[in-house]
Amino acid sequence: MTDLTLPSLPVLLSPASPEPLLPRFPSTTALDADEAARVLLLWLDKVGHSPLSADTLLLSLQAARTTGSRLQNRLDALARERSPDDAGAGSQLQALALQLEIALHQGYKRLAMLRDRSSGGGWLSSSKPRMEALALALDSAWQLQLYFTRHHAQLPDGFWLDCHQLYAHIAAKNWAQKTVGEPAITLAARYAAILLTGLIASNGMDQASLNAFIPLMQEEARHLQLLAATGELAEEGGFVFSSAGDTPPRFITDWPARKGPGPWWQLDLAVLLERLQARLQALPEPVSQIELQLLLQLQQNWRHPARRRHRRRRRLESNKLRLLSSLPDCWAALAAETKAATGEDATVPAPELHIVDLSLSGVQLQGEGRLYHIQPGEVVLISSKPRHWRCGIVRRINSHDAQTWYGIEYMGKQPQAVEIRPDNSLGTSWQQAIMLKGSLRHSGCGVLLLEGRAFNTLRPFIIRHGTQETAIQATRLLMQNSHYQLFEYKNQ
Repeated sequence: MTDLTLPSLPVLLSPASPEPLLPRFPSTTALDADEAARVLLLWLDKVGHSPLSADTLLLSLQAARTTGSRLQNRLDALARERSPDDAGAGSQLQALALQLEIALHQGYKRLAMLRDRSSGGGWLSSSKPRMEALALALDSAWQLQLYFTRHHAQLPDGFWLDCHQLYAHIAAKNWAQKTVGEPAITLAARYAAILLTGLIASNGMDQASLNAFIPLMQEEARHLQLLAATGELAEEGGFVFSSAGDTPPRFITDWPARKGPGPWWQLDLAVLLERLQARLQALPEPVSQIELQLLLQLQQNWRHPARRRHRRRRRLESNKLRLLSSLPDCWAALAAETKAATGEDATVPAPELHIVDLSLSGVQLQGEGRLYHIQPGEVVLISSKPRHWRCGIVRRINSHDAQTWYGIEYMGKQPQAVEIRPDNSLGTSWQQAIMLKGSLRHSGCGVLLLEGRAFNTLRPFIIRHGTQETAIQATRLLMQNSHYQLFEYKNQ
């Protein structure tokens, strides 16, 4: 097998930290989460540089996985408790949690690379244990990929190249369709789950959607087909990748004039898309909105991936915007400004982020650390000065090296805090909503943003703005995700 990428651990470890000895596993129960994580990282580093048998290495990794998962949960909880003003400290805790996942994955890659140490046997002396070691390495790769996806973090260098090389070795041994390990699925299906996870815009997927995505891939990834690329593409394009590259499959409409080293592969998603359509038609009542949105999103991304609509313009990082998130907080800030007298300071405390680039449809912001209360799909208000808010929705989040980038799509201008209820005789309570100014692409109609699933075509509502009530009728759904709906309305 080609040697895999096994870089040394970054210097996240304090020189004063105790150095654990093998084979004793370090006790971390009495330590703070960050100190315990550093001790475990040191121990894993020692394991990786010790001439252990495969049996001992496997047992060491299993023990480290159990303790590491517990520590990651503690680190994640502590990071989320940090205030926006202390985002840098939260990023350090997240970095430790991510590094634990990298260290564990390195251990399983080492296990997969071990060869027989003697002709008389050993844990890896037959094909089945070797296949199980490869299955553990692929499982570890997918777990790392999902963990980084949950944290909107950039995958480590070498991740994709190692996955491609692992599967190339599996294919060369004719083991791709062998069913090994737990869960009892083929090695090809494990690799397919990693490839398919690389196709999704995972930095724009919220936690609920990701939780639904994982079991879906465990069941359906086996239907992905890998075809040797012939240099021809379907008219609408396709997903391709090189097993010699450190990148996931990319959607292209034409082959470049000069391709990189190969071999090159193309994904055949036809059967998988048929399976998704069958799932859509078989959704039980009441329909799970999260599952429905996920299936529709996957169909869209795998048939016709979104393309950039407008050219971006780079901006100097000295330009900043204030940012508020979540509909309740945005609504409260708008309501407070409305009640404040003209000329009175109604500034709401909000973090400031640097402008990286912008276009007609949105803006990308950058900040130190990670603002954990901001997630993909969340409603935000952005402004360069008080009382001049613009409403948007978070589409992408990327974290790397203690910096985080937020891709925000504009929803509308001149947001106002209003209340809304269906126009019926049932005495339905009022619900918070944000009213936006309609644009030409909205046919001059007004636009409403609110939580839940209130929209139905031509459904009547009452809007209350201050003391004024107006009867309206919903006309067209513009956007929805697992939390919010944006729709046009007209006055009755």
